[in-house]
Amino acid sequence: MSRPKIFLGSASESRVVADALEAELRTVSHVERWDLDVFRPGHFTLDELTRTTAEVDFAVFVLGREDQTSSRGTILPSPRDNVVFEAGLFTAAIGRERTFYLVPKEGTKIPSDWNGLGYLTYDATQQRSRDQVFEATRQIAAQIEKLGTLRRSVPLTPFVGHWWQFVENVDHGAVLSLIQLAVDASSSASICLEGSSWSKAGAAVARYWSRAAEFEASRSMLSYFWEGEHPKKGDVPSFFGVGEIRFLESGTQASGWYSTSPSAKLESTHLRSTRYSRATPADVQTMSQGSLDDRERTLQARLRERDASGL
Repeated sequence: MSRPKIFLGSASESRVVADALEAELRTVSHVERWDLDVFRPGHFTLDELTRTTAEVDFAVFVLGREDQTSSRGTILPSPRDNVVFEAGLFTAAIGRERTFYLVPKEGTKIPSDWNGLGYLTYDATQQRSRDQVFEATRQIAAQIEKLGTLRRSVPLTPFVGHWWQFVENVDHGAVLSLIQLAVDASSSASICLEGSSWSKAGAAVARYWSRAAEFEASRSMLSYFWEGEHPKKGDVPSFFGVGEIRFLESGTQASGWYSTSPSAKLESTHLRSTRYSRATPADVQTMSQGSLDDRERTLQARLRERDASGL
């Protein structure tokens, strides 16, 4: 099982505290630093932060005393505005119990709306940086162990539905499949893939289904393990393999590959390149309820479209 991911944010002036936090927390989690791991050249800061909120399980923010704020006639030390904003962003995205605010023992000005929230403290008077954050990291580690990785709804929504799968460089057998991607909310929001393959004449060649699937949002890529069978060869799955589908930003096309191995002859494994396009409701109805002639006409039309579009 992969370790939980934790985002660590601070002002540059608090980097010593951040270094100490990272050193302690990396024993229980994979730490992503705001100043080392998150921001990519050529991308907007807010976009990168929003992307990161969808990828981490916890977040820690050092709310230091880098700035000064005038509040009701009094000048008070305060954290950087951007760190306060980021802390709020992550709290909204992953929840209060997974977001930790670390403030100096001597205090700092915090937003009034945050009164009542629990804070962890660090002691900057300690000589060793590890001692400064020891108690805070102990409490954070205990919460990480208690909650574990964050189970999110699968970010596959834009790509859910029916797709045509075209097998490249194959002109016989299962040249075209109609697949469906769905999210099974009753099973920890797991991803389900199932489909049927067809010959050019409209005859069913095979059916298959996923045993495991994972969607990587940052790459818009679905990875899956599948099993399948030929309709006239009984109910025992006779083929299996793995595959990937990479979706384009348009949400209407994709590309990928899959492997196929017969259970009776494991050394005979083949790799197939694939292209995908959205299936219409009319396509789905024809393939599920239409006659053999109707299915053949639909399949031939989709293949002509494939050839014309260069898929």
